[in-house]
Amino acid sequence: MHIDDFHRYTAGELAHLCEVNEDMEVNLHHHEGIKYLRVTHFLKRPEKLAEFLQMFPAEDRNKTIAAGESTEIKSSAPGFQQYIKDFYFSDLNKKIFDIGKEYKIHRFKHESVKFDNFTNCCYPGMKAYNQNYLPHTDSFGLASNLYLTDAGNSATSFYRVKTKSGKVYHNEFDLRYIPKEEQEDLLSRYQYNTKDSGWSDWVHFEGDDLYEKYHDIPSEFNTLNMYKGNIWHSIKYNAETDPLRYSLVTAMIAVNTY
Repeated sequence: MHIDDFHRYTAGELAHLCEVNEDMEVNLHHHEGIKYLRVTHFLKRPEKLAEFLQMFPAEDRNKTIAAGESTEIKSSAPGFQQYIKDFYFSDLNKKIFDIGKEYKIHRFKHESVKFDNFTNCCYPGMKAYNQNYLPHTDSFGLASNLYLTDAGNSATSFYRVKTKSGKVYHNEFDLRYIPKEEQEDLLSRYQYNTKDSGWSDWVHFEGDDLYEKYHDIPSEFNTLNMYKGNIWHSIKYNAETDPLRYSLVTAMIAVNTY
């Protein structure tokens, strides 16, 4: 073993990887019950950041199961994820926080937010696990996806849930105030909790009698998409025709400061 065999960086080199463009274009969008940000031409060197991230190891649950092994992964994310310390992205996370604050996507104070960074990778031929092509909500307050590949026709799709009476709800908070009979109707048809369904072919999901799609945000290279985690959404991805989709996620989690 030799010291030169290690991947070592200076603080300046790490900051260089995450440097943002001064001429980025920020657009605030409103659509039905949601608002979201799209920031195009975000990084100066997105290819270099992608190369850096690829060095971090990850367990691919697809490979684990194919090998007849057991996994401890609890995440419902498709493909695989790399969990990376937010230490590497402190300046980038602050910039993302500031953009969201300026455009009123969130009202957090910086000292009351914890950042969580990880990647999402979907790839041709991947399988579904517990129907994880279905819409879901996130456990954190705000999600930012920075796309580091040209992912073809892939997108983040937004859904509303429908009751048999015809009423629709755009986020999980709305469900706190719905009539009891509608709660029972949704619970009887709710497909989110599918922990026992196991492995299956990936489905290019576009909606059903419970989930009604109403908007797509394209997954464009070097574009940052920011939205609230309580909105039902899913990855729009065709595992037969779309190329690899790779993104860096910055999750903002509200924490108590007292």
